[in-house]
Amino acid sequence: CLMVAFLSTGCTLLATGCSPDTDLSRLTSQKQTSSQEDDLGQAASLIERLDSEPFSQLQSLLIFHLNRWIQEQPRDPEWILAPLINRLPFSIENHPHLEQLQFHLSDVYYLHETSWLHSIANWVENQDNRKHLDRFSQLQTEGLTDEERSQLLTACRLFDWSVRHIQLKPLKPFPTSGSGENVRDRNIAPSLGIPGPGYTRIPHETLTHGSGDAWQRGRVFIQLARQKHIKVVYLGLRGENQRRTEPWLTAAMIGEQLFLFDNQLGIPLPADGGSRIATLADLKEDPGLLESFSMGDKPYRTSGKDLERVVALVDACHCALSQRMRVLEKNLAGENQMVLSETPGRISRQMRNTFGIDRTELLPTSLETYVYKIGSLQKLQEAEQKLQQLSLAQASTPAEQAQLSSELRNTRQELDRHNRERALLFSEVSELVAGRRLFFRGQFGDAELTKGGQGARSAKTLLLGSRLPDDVIIALNSSPDVQEQFGLLPQQNETAEQLKSRVESTMYLLGESKKYATFWISMILMEEGNYEAAINWLEKRTLSIGELGPFYHLARYNLARCYEATGQAEKACEILEQSTSPQAQGDRLLARILASGS
Repeated sequence: CLMVAFLSTGCTLLATGCSPDTDLSRLTSQKQTSSQEDDLGQAASLIERLDSEPFSQLQSLLIFHLNRWIQEQPRDPEWILAPLINRLPFSIENHPHLEQLQFHLSDVYYLHETSWLHSIANWVENQDNRKHLDRFSQLQTEGLTDEERSQLLTACRLFDWSVRHIQLKPLKPFPTSGSGENVRDRNIAPSLGIPGPGYTRIPHETLTHGSGDAWQRGRVFIQLARQKHIKVVYLGLRGENQRRTEPWLTAAMIGEQLFLFDNQLGIPLPADGGSRIATLADLKEDPGLLESFSMGDKPYRTSGKDLERVVALVDACHCALSQRMRVLEKNLAGENQMVLSETPGRISRQMRNTFGIDRTELLPTSLETYVYKIGSLQKLQEAEQKLQQLSLAQASTPAEQAQLSSELRNTRQELDRHNRERALLFSEVSELVAGRRLFFRGQFGDAELTKGGQGARSAKTLLLGSRLPDDVIIALNSSPDVQEQFGLLPQQNETAEQLKSRVESTMYLLGESKKYATFWISMILMEEGNYEAAINWLEKRTLSIGELGPFYHLARYNLARCYEATGQAEKACEILEQSTSPQAQGDRLLARILASGS
């Protein structure tokens, strides 16, 4: 079944391969001694160790300790199976059972990402004296209590973090064949590994890549806010004959208002020229306000008549809905505390009673990511099998030979792209990945950035270690001495073409690693409030490689924000006005707000 397939291959999401023998031997030794120890404490320690030790080796140990702990725990009398599941346009029978007190290997990714999100939310909330956040502190918040003002400021900072750190990718269309809604095709596409909007990445991957579409970016914001006990939902628009609700934007439930944050535009929706954040009540009272979000001849994607069909969408994957995570959350204490569960029923009642939204649903993409992972892994396995078959196949005519060569080349390229991406961003030993994870923890390093990267292990020192000189990377292509330094000696029975492929892959990894590390160092400097240094790194290092860089649009956006923070509003507006990113409309709207002095 799909569940078994996921458990047997799920470790490949972050690792180059599982080590079942190692895991079993370690579990055997643990069984002899861990009965004298606190299994919950062991599990909490293992979650922290996922940052720096081989994921595939810790994964089984973590589940072992969690399951041995939870078998002694009572069921939560307050937990109920979310009735909103019945409103999903598909079945979740292939997901792990929500009511069972049993953890699964796939839960480890959820625990790891939630631990990251909890850390990020903590240090972002406590950022004071950061000029790039001043605009949020100056918002008008009449009618809110002091606690509600504090919640709104925190929500703004967390939303801003998601915008500044996740480069927006265009939303993919729903995979359909034929015309019209074709609901069946939309619902089975994720299980077949066919890419579509929102469901191709779990938050763990969105954070690791530093990029995602608007729905993925919105999920990161929602889950960051969840860690600070701020409820944020997606608001969606539903047509009369549609089974799916189209996500629109995120809304923070603060006081008796829904404050609107647009993940596609990358800004909180402005009201009164940007002096405050628009609420859903504002739009319903004055639908013409939506027209103010238009830029030039490009209208805003929602009109006044759409407000009559607003639906609340709760982001909750199968882990967040499960009883096992609810029980675990209630037992975590101190530094190990984090929010692991969501209560859609409570949100649904609040939507109806406080905000006048009669219909609440689960965000479908929250649950589709699971089956997409299974489907995409199966597609990769099929591609590997196809590659083997094509390598052995023979053609009798020139036309057949040309077709065979083309299929072989395309299949190999598909696998190479996947393997290179995994080696770059999901390696368990690379300084790039280790530095990125320390970044999530707020362990930036010294305020001063030294060329040699001297000092304790920190995000800065590790990311600096990922920036090899360009001449060294280039020399890999032709210098046997440099190739030898990187362990690229010819192997037994290796062809010249295979050696060349290994060299090219290494050059790609080193080159891309430098680009990622350069941008992330720029962002550390910005988070520290060292704006002049951040501007230098963004302009002379990140953007100097041109538009082909992995963070070109995000680097330009953050460069504008750094200029804003240093009081150079004109420069900031110029950069934002010239935006060509998927959030260009929002960038130009922000430029208009900055130019007005709001």
